[in-house]
Amino acid sequence: MIARLYTSRSPGTPTYPPEVTDLRAKAGGWLKRLGEPIQLPDWLSEADLEYYVDQFQRAGFAGGIDYYRNSARNWELTPLLANAKIQQPALFIAGDLDIVNRGASIEELNQRAARHFEDLKDIVLLPGVGHRNQQQAPAETNRLMIKFLDSLELD
Repeated sequence: MIARLYTSRSPGTPTYPPEVTDLRAKAGGWLKRLGEPIQLPDWLSEADLEYYVDQFQRAGFAGGIDYYRNSARNWELTPLLANAKIQQPALFIAGDLDIVNRGASIEELNQRAARHFEDLKDIVLLPGVGHRNQQQAPAETNRLMIKFLDSLELD
């Protein structure tokens, strides 16, 4: 099941058909709607996958799931942050194939982000990369982050 989770937002990863295709919530769980990968993508080795599985078996998965289950309550508890902006200099890096961004261009992402950041330095969309840019394009992600950090004038 963890392989489904990690590869579900990795365009180009061949998968078997999902167990559940009915989009209604009562039809089955979310993971059953993700096809099991036929093979792992280049950026995810069997050893990496085994490590993640071992860690989730040891610590559980409730914390990650509870974050999403509690998202409405988080908004209720923090009304004081409703119009707050991130004050720190920021860099947004994503894959251009990341379905979370729904195919948005850099210009569209800039428009969406404007109300949330005081100092958004740049938005970078990595070509051919999906949801896990730090794993799918680690060298380029690191290069961009280091360049961004080097550009900051820290006291």
